[in-house]
Amino acid sequence: MVGKKIEIPDAAKFRERGLQHAIKLDRLFRGDSDEDHHMIEYKIDDVPTDNFNVNFTLASDAIQERGKKRVSSTLHDKKCKKVGGAAQLSQQLSRLIDAVEKKSTVPSKMIDKPGRSIDEVMDVVHMMPEMVAQPELLLIAAEVLLKREHREMFMALRDTNLRIEWLKRMSNLHK
Repeated sequence: MVGKKIEIPDAAKFRERGLQHAIKLDRLFRGDSDEDHHMIEYKIDDVPTDNFNVNFTLASDAIQERGKKRVSSTLHDKKCKKVGGAAQLSQQLSRLIDAVEKKSTVPSKMIDKPGRSIDEVMDVVHMMPEMVAQPELLLIAAEVLLKREHREMFMALRDTNLRIEWLKRMSNLHK
């Protein structure tokens, strides 16, 4: 049984379909919209390969027996580059890794400004004498100041009475 090949009928769907989500991932990470791709039916062999100059073909054992090579061509009309499935997969993985690395850096908008974290703002709230006298205000502040933009506005208001009125107003808006 060493030299004999076994045909598995259920595996045929994987040879015919290829990578199901490759096009969706490509659109997601490259930013292409559906408008760019209307009227085009994609198969895995039709995935665009920009700036990829590899002439590499990959043939499965079953395809080699029939004397055919499985290759894909680009959708661009420039040069017709032939790229095999392994090379395509490698290129797509590289693009996926690049996209994840770019998106993993935290933008400056996502980081609290100094003095605007929940702990720092709540320390200011606890130091206000009005909060000690009215514990329900402390609970209102705890709810309202969960959002970054609310903490920034609270700290931007310098007057204590104005801060308290703003907290009450924000609490009423969210009821």
